[in-house]
Amino acid sequence: MTLPSTMRALVLHEFGGPLVLEEVPLPVPGPGDVLLRVRGCAVDQFDLTIRAGKRANAVVPLVLGHEISGEVVAVGSEVEGWHVGDRAVSTLYLTCGRCRRCLGGRETICEDFQGYVGIETPGGYAEYTTVPAANLVALPDSIGFAEGSVLANAVGTPYHAFKDRMRLGPSEYVIITGAGGGVGIHAIQVARAMGALVMAVDLGREKLDAALRYGANLAVDPEVQSFSEVAREWTGGLGVDGVLELVGPATMPESLNALA
Repeated sequence: MTLPSTMRALVLHEFGGPLVLEEVPLPVPGPGDVLLRVRGCAVDQFDLTIRAGKRANAVVPLVLGHEISGEVVAVGSEVEGWHVGDRAVSTLYLTCGRCRRCLGGRETICEDFQGYVGIETPGGYAEYTTVPAANLVALPDSIGFAEGSVLANAVGTPYHAFKDRMRLGPSEYVIITGAGGGVGIHAIQVARAMGALVMAVDLGREKLDAALRYGANLAVDPEVQSFSEVAREWTGGLGVDGVLELVGPATMPESLNALA
């Protein structure tokens, strides 16, 4: 495959400034890297945080974007299992894969944490990008690149929380705060697919309607009702089996009060 020597990328030159479309050199994959032709890159709140200069380890100029989907167009000399033409999506955390945390499935607290895709490595706001092979997951042909780009964050986050941390089971009751947001909407669908009953908590009719449309059994605006009280009524006084807390301090006390 013949590759170009340059590509287009959106480059951040100053924190708080614009993303500038530029022609830049094509990145070269290191021994353990894969070169992806970017087919999709979702926008995340983390990107906005980096762009605002709120991550101390970020250095400009910088190409943002860590929710990447694409096609493999080249592989590093030490890469195994990936070939030109493979479809893939990226994960965010740059981890060692060798420490006790990684080997135990707790990569998010890796003892030799190296940073993030889109900060320590080039991001996906470009036509091509390099990603460590360890940060790639195969994307089936049945899933489009746009849909695939959100899998690691918006779907992977609630799936890990429900399956590995909460161990959510069929007919169990779960509350999702911030349910109308990008992660929350996917969390509703994941929980329902696992057979759970879902209370969505968010502000405003628009987000509550969206939560119901995507499968929530009921939806509560915490500025209108106490969702912990509604949860007690919903569960016959028992309380819910789990809460996926996507908001933080504003809803945490009620989330704790809603638990069985």
